Amino acid sequence: IFMPKDTELMRLIRKISFEHELEPEDVAVAFEESLEKAASVNKFSRVHDIKAVIDREEGILRVFVPKKVVKRVKDPDTEISDSDNRVQKNVPVGEFVDIEVDPSILDRIAAHTLKNTLPVKLQEVKKNKLLMEFHHRIGQLVQGEIQKYDKRNYHVLLGKVVGLISREEFPPPVTPRIGEKFQFLIVRIFDKVQGGPYVILSRTRPEFMIRLFEREVPEIREGIV
Repeated sequence: IFMPKDTELMRLIRKISFEHELEPEDVAVAFEESLEKAASVNKFSRVHDIKAVIDREEGILRVFVPKKVVKRVKDPDTEISDSDNRVQKNVPVGEFVDIEVDPSILDRIAAHTLKNTLPVKLQEVKKNKLLMEFHHRIGQLVQGEIQKYDKRNYHVLLGKVVGLISREEFPPPVTPRIGEKFQFLIVRIFDKVQGGPYVILSRTRPEFMIRLFEREVPEIREGIV
């Protein structure tokens, strides 16, 4: 349950979650990952390999930086003394430990993230959540509208998700037209493709006819026939 203190950060997360129709936890995770990604490519910062954590109870951002345990510190941005009380006694010299630092080091990065990186991440999260719903519907029917044809596949609008069906998966002599609606069988989710992931569809597989009969004939749907 996401019920932290009512801080400015939490109000922002709740606002974004409402606007994007996502759970606050999804937004918080996207925010953390976006900050870490932005920090890793920020050429103006000496600290790149950070870990950003939104404290779920306190409603604040906490930032950790890996530092190497050394006898004598030469670079305080990347090293920490073995005598520092933030280093546990059993951590040997040469190992790395995560040290909490002032989140203000991310002020400029955070502003950039909210403007650029975070919206992209939120759309990715939203799309993946929608596709997960289709994972649970594999083998079932769905109605979709033909959007376009790219000489290999028909692109089918399935609400907020795009499906793909090859020409061979349409039984002859049907030639789909743009804007036409059909019933499709959900075959699988294809995510390792440019522009994906996509919901792969069919209208020729035996399961397609079975699902149609189950929908139209009560005796088959109820297992009588």
